[in-house]
Amino acid sequence: MGDRVSVLRVRARYRLFPVRGEGLFLLSEHDTQFFEGPVFADLADHLADGADPMAAVDALAPVHGRAVAHYALDVMRRRGVLAEEEGQRGATAVFWDELGYDPGTVERGLADAAVAVTALGGADPAPVAAAIEAFGIEVVSPSTSAGHTPQVVLTTNCLSPELADLARDNWHEGRSWLLAGTTGLSLWLGPLFTQDNARYTCLTARLGANRSIDRYVAKRAGNGLGVTSSLATTPVHAPLVAGLVALETAKWLADTTRAQPPDVRVIDLATLASASHPVQRRPQCETCGDPKMQTQLMTTPPRLDGAPEAPKTLADLRRFVSPVTGMVSIVEPADSGLARGPTYTAFFGFGGDALDLQGLKNSAISQGAGVGTTAEEAECGAICEAIERYSGMAVGDEPALHARYVDLDPATTVNPTACMLYSERQYAMRHTINRDQAAFNAVPEPFDDQAMLDWTGVWSLTTGRFKLLPSSFLFYFYPRTPDGPYCWADSNGCAAGTSLADAVSRGLYELVERDGVAIWWYNRLRRPAVDIGAVADPFVRCLLGDHRTIGREVWALDLTTDLGIPTFAAISRRLNCDSEDIVLGFGAHLDPRAALRHAVLELNHILPAVLPTNRTSDGDYPYPEAAQKAWWRTATIESEPYLLPSDAPLTAPPPAPSPLDVHAQLRRLRANLEETGHEVLVLDQTRPDVGLPVAKVIVPGLRHFWARLTPGRLYDVPVSMGWLAEHLREEQLNPTAMFL
Repeated sequence: MGDRVSVLRVRARYRLFPVRGEGLFLLSEHDTQFFEGPVFADLADHLADGADPMAAVDALAPVHGRAVAHYALDVMRRRGVLAEEEGQRGATAVFWDELGYDPGTVERGLADAAVAVTALGGADPAPVAAAIEAFGIEVVSPSTSAGHTPQVVLTTNCLSPELADLARDNWHEGRSWLLAGTTGLSLWLGPLFTQDNARYTCLTARLGANRSIDRYVAKRAGNGLGVTSSLATTPVHAPLVAGLVALETAKWLADTTRAQPPDVRVIDLATLASASHPVQRRPQCETCGDPKMQTQLMTTPPRLDGAPEAPKTLADLRRFVSPVTGMVSIVEPADSGLARGPTYTAFFGFGGDALDLQGLKNSAISQGAGVGTTAEEAECGAICEAIERYSGMAVGDEPALHARYVDLDPATTVNPTACMLYSERQYAMRHTINRDQAAFNAVPEPFDDQAMLDWTGVWSLTTGRFKLLPSSFLFYFYPRTPDGPYCWADSNGCAAGTSLADAVSRGLYELVERDGVAIWWYNRLRRPAVDIGAVADPFVRCLLGDHRTIGREVWALDLTTDLGIPTFAAISRRLNCDSEDIVLGFGAHLDPRAALRHAVLELNHILPAVLPTNRTSDGDYPYPEAAQKAWWRTATIESEPYLLPSDAPLTAPPPAPSPLDVHAQLRRLRANLEETGHEVLVLDQTRPDVGLPVAKVIVPGLRHFWARLTPGRLYDVPVSMGWLAEHLREEQLNPTAMFL
């Protein structure tokens, strides 16, 4: 074949429409260009089929002058409509040019390309191979192809063990490959795995999190083959898949120097809608990253002196939202029925390997909540809470020491009973409690100090050293010991923030808030009302007015304890109805205004569940927990008088003297806690693939507001503060466990 000759042409995608005396229109499917002036209309005749630039100038010079002709060519070059091209033109060249490819480069690239097609799970490779060959690409046998030969992999299950084996082999061989799903109502194209993109293990880390039920069924069924629910197929599936896969293959191989995003593109055959789902490279990935990164992070004393970053924008956070590859599956607004205080809910599957059916239920319906003064603030809050939960999930790279409690140094080991705070009576009744009550009130096995457990270090801000706690207390879905579980993780004290110090402060506020709630709730204390007029900011006052417009009244109680950190409960009830649908919101903060705002905004998160307009078709509450529904149906201010303020004067704690930065807040919080004899422990749970600072904060002795009824603060504080004359007995406590 002789040397190819390049000629100056208008790009293949344009059709030329000269209008004499006016100028030249260039039209394409997605682009329109207009060049004004007679010289451009005349130039069209010389560019339609390719031209020597100097010959075009010579032809136009007698009419327009050489300088004007040169100028016209230069304008068209600078606007990107002219290019040096080679080879034959046709509709295919137009297609490639529309996509931004150079048609000549495509022609050469496809002529030199070869690809292997591999089918797994019963997929048929023949139609795809034929469609790829129609682009001029050589299709070679997978068994004889060289290790560097690109590969197209067809599958009916993107989480199958055989696909994982193939991905591992391709990684070791340095082979690039394109994944495609061939069955189901949704067709999958991608990702394209190259040495520069995310790996298959990056994909499965996300995909598995969004398919926790599939993973559970595969494990419990015990067939070792994985499961798929993508069974649907029609006569058009094979040719449709073949055409789409061949096109993606051609786009990939036409110019391998072009960056290809590692996205999963999903086409919904029911609606023909399509969406792209990014697969992000995980720095701690076992294949393409440093699998020791998470361990190194968690075994390094946390840095709390860094400056807070700017809050994550909604655009920053939305990249983590995808029902296919996201940490968060869906984010959607919830109708609170109010004009202000928008609420959002983020749905996510924990994705951990659930150990039993109850664990699966808990993981499958997980939600993050966000409330705020604006919709953007609320949506950001919901996504951040979901990421906080994700960051606390056990994935296998957590640092752990396998040992018995009795063999560990008591000076650097925390007995988990000091954190869990279950009573002897609760342990004795655990089988009945676990059978009859909600999952959040479940009681584990009594702690056995002779049991072999995994232990993970948490940093003591109080003593400046690491201390050990059971790993299962720190991470969701941590593998159980044979005789356990002796403890498990919950979200109490977990928080995300703009910096690690901010996350720790938020976690401490939550611990203080829930400790105050527990002391009030279980002792059924009558606490003073908060002077809302003096403490509330204008937004909160407007929000309370919104409650009145939908037939509800709101008041606030001061739950501040010996810790000296303003803690409030906001209570909203429905008026003029037998069912008062009482909802609760809580907040704690050094600034009383912030504490009250948090408590009132939290009402908005729960309010959608009790609005009459949101009831199910049979009139029930749209909420799964029986304990909450029973409360909404039956609780009234007459049956639960501790919800009402005491006769004491209204309280209006003075506002913080000046806005405190996050480091000043953390110092004050620590001081208040440590002065009352408490130790502050921190685990940095920030995940490298996210980057959003997340901390789990533990203060042994502080109460969760769930039923944790062992002797201690729950009984002592009301007496020491003069609220009760004597300690209550456990059987005298509120029989309704806090359910939020």
